[in-house]
Amino acid sequence: VWEMAWPRRPERSGIAGRWVNNFGLTLIGQGLAHALQTVTLLVAAWVAQSGGAGLFEQGRVGWFTALLVTAFCFEFVGYALHVAMHEVPLLWRFHAVHHSDTDLDVFSTYRHHPGEQIFVSLFSVPIVLALAPPASVLLAVQATRMAVNIFSHANIHVTE
Repeated sequence: VWEMAWPRRPERSGIAGRWVNNFGLTLIGQGLAHALQTVTLLVAAWVAQSGGAGLFEQGRVGWFTALLVTAFCFEFVGYALHVAMHEVPLLWRFHAVHHSDTDLDVFSTYRHHPGEQIFVSLFSVPIVLALAPPASVLLAVQATRMAVNIFSHANIHVTE
């Protein structure tokens, strides 16, 4: 609604066709791959906590500290993977789906090849196994990252 009421820039192409394509990619990429990634991360956290091997299990750190460290690790690895997806030709083929959108808006946030989500999961699970953050920390980190990504891709006018 914000994009339609106060867009940062006008749409260059038909919104209906783009949204149908992007909605399909969202259902596949986010509905399947992202949901699978979230469940996989929660299972990995449960395994790590059950075994008592994770960093947070050993040190008994507080929730907020676990949140900050987990967020930092996910952002650091996420940035490195994003750079790799731009630099490595095979990875770029997957990531190019995100950049092939003709206009940037909230739907561009979720326009990803499902293979990209699986690739990111391969690097996310070891973080969770090493840290063993509580499930609430994982959900808070994932929700915050999602909100930031939505806001950064949205075609919204923020300031005058």
